[in-house]
Amino acid sequence: MGAAATKHKQAKASNETFVVKLLLLGTGESGKSSVFKQLHHLYGKPLDAKELKFYTEIVHSNTCEAMSLLCEGVKTFGYDDDCVAKEELEAFLKKEPTTTSLFAESPLHGKTVGQLVGILWKDPAIQKAWERRNEIHVMESHRSFLDEIDRINSASYSPSVKDILHARVRSTGVATERHEIDGIVFEL
Repeated sequence: MGAAATKHKQAKASNETFVVKLLLLGTGESGKSSVFKQLHHLYGKPLDAKELKFYTEIVHSNTCEAMSLLCEGVKTFGYDDDCVAKEELEAFLKKEPTTTSLFAESPLHGKTVGQLVGILWKDPAIQKAWERRNEIHVMESHRSFLDEIDRINSASYSPSVKDILHARVRSTGVATERHEIDGIVFEL
């Protein structure tokens, strides 16, 4: 029997709460927050409407940021001549969709920002830039947002567990959460 299990039995016998504390360490973008989100999904309370709205905004922001980087990549790599959606590309390069909401109107022909993303994602120049995404710091996990732009751009969109796990939120500082698993309290 391990030391943690022995301490747990001793604490249970004396009516004390035994807490296993876990410290997640790692470099930026190494997956610490993803582990945290997975544990919350498995053992935490379901997300409320406010939290789902937060992740909707993050998914929209991640999608817009990925497309902006890809548009810049088209210019950087000299793929301009391969671009079919030049007007949409120029709108992103000028940062005309200043919002990170896919539902916002863009300045182009009354299209929403989400519609621009959908048009651009199908463009051959953007696809070529995607092949070199590591050079322009576009996260691989954001492909699912771009591939599923119609679902994400829907007014009835609510982030799935997969969307939440793929969403990139810059985390700073220390976050703490408690979960009980098989009668043992874990603090992360």
